[in-house]
Amino acid sequence: MDEIIEDLENEDLSTLKMLFNYGRKVEGSKEFKDCARNDLLSLCKQIGLPKLFLTMSCADTNCFMIG
Repeated sequence: MDEIIEDLENEDLSTLKMLFNYGRKVEGSKEFKDCARNDLLSLCKQIGLPKLFLTMSCADTNCFMIG
């Protein structure tokens, strides 16, 4: 922990970048969510917004109204 504090005092951001890159792989972390959001936004910019959004559930097959 002292090394991280020392790096911050010396304005060495390599440790923070390493921690951010590690956090991107941990599901549920802020870094993971930020990375997923950025991936989704870049995908929308490249191919456009989705025209149809469909979600399915196993319970949908048992619904009498859907058949």
